[in-house]
Amino acid sequence: MALFEDLTYSQVSAICSKFVFRGSDSLRLLSYKKKAGAVIKLLSSKKDFAPSRIYKLLEPLSLEVILLIMARTILMGSEVKAALVNSRIKAFLAKYNGMRLHIRGDDLKAMGLKSGPDFKVILDNTLYNKIDGKLKTKRDELAHARVLTLKRTR
Repeated sequence: MALFEDLTYSQVSAICSKFVFRGSDSLRLLSYKKKAGAVIKLLSSKKDFAPSRIYKLLEPLSLEVILLIMARTILMGSEVKAALVNSRIKAFLAKYNGMRLHIRGDDLKAMGLKSGPDFKVILDNTLYNKIDGKLKTKRDELAHARVLTLKRTR
């Protein structure tokens, strides 16, 4: 990824095709080229962000992409912005990456919700609220999911 820093997305895509990278490696290279600039721009903003917003931004990225983004911020020229980006990424890696809910789809079924796309919406919303510190226990998660389930079944 670092070697391709000065290349465009199209050039990196062509290299991935020509040199037969594994699919997962190509995806990492291309996701870095596509998303790193936007991630750095957002994370270097002085605005306060809920941890869930940072989670949504970083969770889809591979660890390699995240680490290179951290390294790239050093070259930004602003120690303050680089420190802000890196502190947000470190918080994500230390606290939120890999965070899971206590509840599952079976809990939603027990509340009367039928399997389907609403499951993901409810579970994601519950996870984001947990990441933001609004839900601490399984009971909190169930209560939150129940409210969302009731809204969906009406």
